[in-house]
Amino acid sequence: MNAMLVATAVAQMASDDASSTILARFAMLSRDLSDPAYREHFRVKDVSDAEVLAMAPSGDCWLCPGGDAEFRIALHERLFPDISPVAQLERVLERGERGSIDRSILFVGDSLTLQLYEAARCTLPSKYHDALEYADVEALVDFRRTLARKERGVVLLNLGLRYGPGEKEELRGRADELVGELERWSSDCGDACVAIVATATTQHFSTARDRVWRGHNSSSPVGVSHIPMGGGCAPLPGPFVQMQRVQPSSPNVWRSEAVSEAVHAAGNHVALVPLHLISQHWWSAMRGAMSNAFPEPKTPTFVDCTHYCLTPYLLQPLWWAVCVAATGDAVGCERE
Repeated sequence: MNAMLVATAVAQMASDDASSTILARFAMLSRDLSDPAYREHFRVKDVSDAEVLAMAPSGDCWLCPGGDAEFRIALHERLFPDISPVAQLERVLERGERGSIDRSILFVGDSLTLQLYEAARCTLPSKYHDALEYADVEALVDFRRTLARKERGVVLLNLGLRYGPGEKEELRGRADELVGELERWSSDCGDACVAIVATATTQHFSTARDRVWRGHNSSSPVGVSHIPMGGGCAPLPGPFVQMQRVQPSSPNVWRSEAVSEAVHAAGNHVALVPLHLISQHWWSAMRGAMSNAFPEPKTPTFVDCTHYCLTPYLLQPLWWAVCVAATGDAVGCERE
């Protein structure tokens, strides 16, 4: 077997193993966090605003009215006590010699994906910022061009939140196209390239069945002013974990299913990160009631239950999953 075939076979096994490992960990985490008694064990200490701000390389990265910082920090101490989010992302970027930036991460998707990119920049020291890229492309021709200029590195694709009522089949078609293109790119590239697809996050505002709104849960000023800044979002029943699927009680269940099915149908060179399984527990980390003049303390004018406060450690399970997909070393991604 020639070197290219060997590299391709290794990459294929790595993607299969990574998806299984990530799914098992996220499913276990989601089940545990659904248990109120388990959650209560995390509340180990009080954390001041000053301590939270001190955790970010750039303090303004974390300015946001919500976040439930105490829970997030305690969650980190329980799940990843031996590694920081910085070390996990460094391990992804420093593919070769430690301390040498050997590859980049390209985030592709909508405004949620932009938040993931911004969170990575907020987490990492500035010397890594040039290795992080963001592209807002969903047209197949544009996505194909974007991949064509990447000869190595990590591509993280996230999609789904832009699709609303009556657009289920459009999402399925687009997911099949983009994931299929990502599969071909990763297969042709071999082990120099890592392809990851993350599902859409769980909805944290109520709508009727199949009435999923695009974007955030925006409200008119009437009925908003009484909501505390950062408030107004709530946990919904489900999705309860049953492998990679979610119960129909989650209003946007079809978004996660469409993307998951596209990955499973595409082949074996794309790792799946079931972000919907853990984001159901992030409702208290939403931006919530906000003012157009935020971060100034004004009267709330809308409620955002789709985008998150970039609270320290909120995305650490995601960075762990990216690390596993990129390195194939689940244990190493939990140790400094």
